[in-house]
Amino acid sequence: MLDLFNNTDDLFYVFNHNFQLLDINTSAKKICGNATGNLFMCPINECMPAFITESLATTCGTSLKEMRKKVTNINDAINNRWFEFHIYPHEYYISIQGIDITERQQKQTGTPNTSDDAIRVANERFTLATLATNDMIWDWNLLTDEMWWNANYNRFFGFDDSTAKHS
Repeated sequence: MLDLFNNTDDLFYVFNHNFQLLDINTSAKKICGNATGNLFMCPINECMPAFITESLATTCGTSLKEMRKKVTNINDAINNRWFEFHIYPHEYYISIQGIDITERQQKQTGTPNTSDDAIRVANERFTLATLATNDMIWDWNLLTDEMWWNANYNRFFGFDDSTAKHS
């Protein structure tokens, strides 16, 4: 059982009712940036990343008060990951299981999987926006001294789209 606890990708935390850490698995230690240190009896805000602590506080309290399992999804915006936390209250402790649901969340929301996909999607949206507006849109890259403008810029100033040069 201990092998399963330490060799899973899921995050596992066990706290007493004062939210002091009783046990933590290897994956959870990595997330909190403490893969080797002793965290026994550490307060929750010192052994879990801030994005988890802030979001879980209310849910854990409710779970303990009602002595019922609760589930909540939390976004780690810094690392662009989503976790689903299952909170299990017990008479003497509370256990928390965190499951990385980033891929599932990306599929449901249509969020791109990689930064290259994100750039591609952003460029497609920008192109569609420039075609859908009557505004003149231009961009000047100060590093390369190159300029770009949309077709409305050419029309407004009377330039021919095929002969107007972007410099």
